[in-house]
Amino acid sequence: MNSTSFPKIFIGTMFSIENQFDNCVKAIKSQKEVTIEHEIITGLGEYDAHVRLYETWEKIKNSYDAFIKVDADMILKDDFVLQRAIKELNHAMTEGYTSIQCPLYDFYIEDTIFGLNCYSPEVIFHVPSSRIFCDRNMSNNKTKVLRKKEDSKFDLFPAGSHCENPNEIQAFMWGYHRGTKSNDSAHQQLKISHSKNPNSAKKLALKGFEVGSSRKSIDMSYSDVEFRKIFEAAKLELGL
Repeated sequence: MNSTSFPKIFIGTMFSIENQFDNCVKAIKSQKEVTIEHEIITGLGEYDAHVRLYETWEKIKNSYDAFIKVDADMILKDDFVLQRAIKELNHAMTEGYTSIQCPLYDFYIEDTIFGLNCYSPEVIFHVPSSRIFCDRNMSNNKTKVLRKKEDSKFDLFPAGSHCENPNEIQAFMWGYHRGTKSNDSAHQQLKISHSKNPNSAKKLALKGFEVGSSRKSIDMSYSDVEFRKIFEAAKLELGL
């Protein structure tokens, strides 16, 4: 544990065009009883952004108590989330874990998902071997997943929100990425959510999944001309 009065946390955020970014940063700046270094990576595709973030963390990890990845589309629910996350992580480490995964309330499926990852310095990050699954190449990572309210001793169910009020291309990309990864569970949850409470963001996400499923080996980013063409064609087809 860091010798200062509050735990020292390295926060990594990768930003492209997410609607939630300003509120994401505001929530991080508002955190209390923790000392934060916030690294924001922008202007890179998903793979290159992950490489930059993980390489940065590996160089400085010995100066921190934890690394927490807060994506640009996540908003922490209150000013003490990270303080409680550190307590949760420390407790998990007494049980032999090296990281925890906290649920977030997702506005596409209107239910909780597992998306806020908190790592101890014991976890080792490597250069991703896959451009599609670029957030999974690590070792010494034993994760305690907080699957239900009772699993969290420090009120992290949920820890915040995910993708509240997405813009159109963000919604399409959400589905596209999950399609390339063959995430059928997310697809089914999205279809159920859209049938109960339809909106244009969910419609675009469903279309994105359909397109991504047919292009499983192709990595795209928001800046790709081809991706923009695919997105505009999808909007036209959906009448949006």
